[in-house]
Amino acid sequence: MLKVRTTSINHTPNNWEITKTGKICTSIVPGRNKPKEFNGDIPWITITDLENQFWISESKAGLAVSREELQKAKGKTVPKGTVIMTCVGNFGIAGIANKELVINQQLHGFICSQKVLPEYLCHVLRSKEKEMLSLAGRTTVLYLNRSKCESINVLLPPIEEQRKIAEILGTWDSAITLTEKLIAAKLKRKKYLIKQLIIKNFKSLEFENTFPTDWTLVSIGKVIKLSQYGLSIASGEQGEVPILGMQHLYEGKVLLNNLSRVSISQEDTKKYCLQRGDILLNRTNSYDLVGKVAIYDSDQTTVFASYLVRFQFDTSKVLPEFVNYFLNSFIGQQRLKKLATKGVSQANINPTVFREQFLIPIPPLSEQKTIVDILRKVDTEIEISKKYYHCLETQKRGLMQKLLTGEWRVKIEKAGQQLTELKT
Repeated sequence: MLKVRTTSINHTPNNWEITKTGKICTSIVPGRNKPKEFNGDIPWITITDLENQFWISESKAGLAVSREELQKAKGKTVPKGTVIMTCVGNFGIAGIANKELVINQQLHGFICSQKVLPEYLCHVLRSKEKEMLSLAGRTTVLYLNRSKCESINVLLPPIEEQRKIAEILGTWDSAITLTEKLIAAKLKRKKYLIKQLIIKNFKSLEFENTFPTDWTLVSIGKVIKLSQYGLSIASGEQGEVPILGMQHLYEGKVLLNNLSRVSISQEDTKKYCLQRGDILLNRTNSYDLVGKVAIYDSDQTTVFASYLVRFQFDTSKVLPEFVNYFLNSFIGQQRLKKLATKGVSQANINPTVFREQFLIPIPPLSEQKTIVDILRKVDTEIEISKKYYHCLETQKRGLMQKLLTGEWRVKIEKAGQQLTELKT
């Protein structure tokens, strides 16, 4: 259990220094010119490479430059131990170079003096999103120039206390990283199971003639008993009835948080009210988003927007959960994209074409139930891990607020001694 002592709210501890990044660090500002070739051995780092990473050692895209190419572009490297943060667009993202790197123009580097540990400064910068937003220049994109980067406020405890705070927050970082890897492994396992249980009879986007004899291959319209466009509502209408949009379809599930509310008649509420087991298809949007599918798994009174289509299935032939898993599989999504027609600004899936041309393999109901039960169990495990992940993130944000402001203090005595509770 973490034991600390507290400091009066809004009172900086006496032995803490109030300073700015520019007074305790030397800045590294990347060159303006982007290298023309990326065939070297020094990793080229962008904002994407900092996301969800504390120690930075490689480009996720595999980009790297040579010293010769970097010299041509009049660029510079940042040494190991440099604290790197975003200075364009999204703020509060930071990491530490674990080797010599090159950073692009959207990033800013700090070489720490002996007064501040890189690990401590990195946690501070991650907690400064709001302050950075207030400092940012208001151009076409939010931007922090060198002067602004160097004017970020830092509460600086003694080095040993910095180290202990960084260790505590690092423990939460390690747990968060481990949980992320666990979630990724479970998602990979789910994809493998879907491939083995449902789509093993596909070759690319086409079917092989290797279905078990008790499986049937039919157009999806043969098992649909109802299809319906969503409700068209004038923008700005407010009311009491929750309405779903495309943004609420996520990874095969319908999210019921942050719903808009509309004012409609009881007749329309009844007509467009979703039922448990309904499948929702996003029929029109950008090509990347068209074809998103999710199952409605609630008894809450909710209607749906016009760019969604609701399908209800004949449960004597097929389980909606089975259909949902198939439509959200790689093959299912690729086949939906294949049906989409591309317009000037968006793509569209015609529900009639979907019903007539989209083929779905259907095993006996007993086998469908077995498949659904297996995949539902995996989904439950993933949801538990995600909830644990969000719990860790919430705890870490709370700890950062308390520890980095000095409201909670750690006691530093002999090396390796555990934290003990101090009475004020």
